[in-house]
Amino acid sequence: MNVRRSPTVVTTFDTDLTDFAKRESVNANRNVMFGLWAADTLGLKGAAREDYAISVHIADYAAPGIDDLIAKVKRDFEIAGIDMPEIRLRNHLHEMQERVRLEIDTAGPDTAPR
Repeated sequence: MNVRRSPTVVTTFDTDLTDFAKRESVNANRNVMFGLWAADTLGLKGAAREDYAISVHIADYAAPGIDDLIAKVKRDFEIAGIDMPEIRLRNHLHEMQERVRLEIDTAGPDTAPR
């Protein structure tokens, strides 16, 4: 039995998949950029800076939302003696997200990170 799917179904699926991939790419890039900023604030250099940025990104998988990511950076700042209000961390994370979105939108679909 041959089943043909409507092009509309495939297009809708493709659009949903593309939107999901874009959202995941934005979140991953946002997390790493935020992690690099936090590493700079902590005074980390070289491989330690990059490792810290990746650890911030991984922290985002602990629970849905951004609270886990914010808590990690806030805790690390407190251990280092850096006084940073949580609202400032949240605002900075939001700024990173908007930067990444703008970069991806400007670059177009063919050059978006995968």
